[in-house]
Amino acid sequence: MIRPIHLAVAASLALLAPLPVLATADGPDFYRVVGVAANDMLNLRRGPGTSFETIVGLPNGREVDLLSRETHGGTQWCLVALRETPQLQGFVACRYLGE
Repeated sequence: MIRPIHLAVAASLALLAPLPVLATADGPDFYRVVGVAANDMLNLRRGPGTSFETIVGLPNGREVDLLSRETHGGTQWCLVALRETPQLQGFVACRYLGE
């Protein structure tokens, strides 16, 4: 027969057990386009390099989600998705992204 004291002890021990740690991403929730001249746009490209077609221009302040990074020709390129239209994805030079 289980006594109430045994249940209380078991419940107390269960509370002392370590809880699982949920994985969280390091870094910001999103990035913004920074460092582009007022009269210019950052090219969102089909691939990681200047030889790839420009999909659209992004002004300073445009928010994007970072999907991945890769280096080509000595330049670091970021695959991003536009926050307001996540299906629109492309590459930008990572140096133009800030938190």
